[in-house]
Amino acid sequence: MPYMLENDVFGEEKNWELVTPEQIRELRQHFLDTWNEEDDLYYDEDVKKIRESDDFCRKIIAHVRLDMELAHKVAAYHLRWRRYVKIQVVLRCKNYTKGQAEAVEVKRVFLFFLEKLYNDYGAKKVTMVFDCSGAGLSNM
Repeated sequence: MPYMLENDVFGEEKNWELVTPEQIRELRQHFLDTWNEEDDLYYDEDVKKIRESDDFCRKIIAHVRLDMELAHKVAAYHLRWRRYVKIQVVLRCKNYTKGQAEAVEVKRVFLFFLEKLYNDYGAKKVTMVFDCSGAGLSNM
């Protein structure tokens, strides 16, 4: 089982062990049966996660408290959302000028780093600290 903190707000930790290999296979099979490669709704890397990562599928099933019908919907929605917000787009920070970036672009950078923590370092929860010293309402 991957690392999880004791403060389990969504109940994923208690459901993690209850997810069976059959449920993982069912989620994977349902997704692949309904997925059409030509639709271009998902990133290839995300489809690969569904195909190969038991932990990724297990996390979806545990998150919806073992409700397989909901897990099917959440998996498809989650991967479609990632494609919609273009979460894999990496921005060049050297081109950023304070106050000129669009809010959508700033959100993409933020989501990119959350994804990096989750995928590359196995983080399950993230704490952020903002230094707002010297900031005013015009900075918010």
